[in-house]
Amino acid sequence: MASLCAYMGCATRITAVRPLGAQNETMLNDIVAGRKAKLTLQGKAEGLDSTDVRLAGSTVRFLERDPATSIWRPEWLPETKAPLASVQRIEFRETGRGALHGFGIGAATGGIAGFVAGMSIPWSCDKDCRGVFVPLTTLAGAVGFGLVGAALGGAIGAPTTIEFSDTPSH
Repeated sequence: MASLCAYMGCATRITAVRPLGAQNETMLNDIVAGRKAKLTLQGKAEGLDSTDVRLAGSTVRFLERDPATSIWRPEWLPETKAPLASVQRIEFRETGRGALHGFGIGAATGGIAGFVAGMSIPWSCDKDCRGVFVPLTTLAGAVGFGLVGAALGGAIGAPTTIEFSDTPSH
């Protein structure tokens, strides 16, 4: 349950209100540049697996994955364009931010686990040596779990969604 709550906190949601100004269009193009994304258009039941998504004035241009190909070895259809008014959302995953969140969650979990292990292990020393071993097990747990978390978080990526809406009428 705690992992689910932590995962939900890692999501980024951006709202883009149409019509987009030149500055907002440039910012959104910079965010999605070079990423594989799921593009959801009005009238389509499912999002389109796409790449090279670019907003250009009143249109969006993209390459759609050929549905006949595997997601592991995609082939792309020729560039397609659609009206910007039909775009509902663009979804993608950020691996760098996912790795950062994974490291943080893993390090916190590992630090707690290392501390508990260090306190509960009966150390075979002549004197009380917990003062040395507990910080070491805490650090080892934090670093070990942090690196595993970073690897998993980087592989999964942190979800980012750009939601499009029209200017509200007054």
